Amino acid sequence: MKTENHIRLIYFSQSLSSLSKIDIENILLESRQNNEKINVSGILCFGGSDFIQVLEGEESIIISLYAKILKDTRHQSCQLLDIHFADSRLFEKWSMGFVERSKADFEKLHRILNQSKKSNKLASSEITTLLKTYLGSNQ
Repeated sequence: MKTENHIRLIYFSQSLSSLSKIDIENILLESRQNNEKINVSGILCFGGSDFIQVLEGEESIIISLYAKILKDTRHQSCQLLDIHFADSRLFEKWSMGFVERSKADFEKLHRILNQSKKSNKLASSEITTLLKTYLGSNQ
């Protein structure tokens, strides 16, 4: 089913402080509760002190949510990696999935995404396929 007003947004950010397992669990709990209410799906990838998050949903809701995320004082250096209209959701079963990777793996993924963004090597669909494969989504 084509969802013309749905978008997928991918961003990178860095935690301002060291996060414990409980801190991450609290972020996920809050995200999952809020995202269910507004029909947002996605995944959060954490590596060391860095995040890559994918958000999917209705265009105006995702844009508003990203504006709120930009103001969140728990992280810094927020970089928009990709935003595009999406024909379908990659993470529709997850109000907020979670994958933790080693810092080295995470830095490799971030480098690939950043280089792709700078060189326009990968199309949006290829970026999301790379993310889905790398994050090990079984959807």
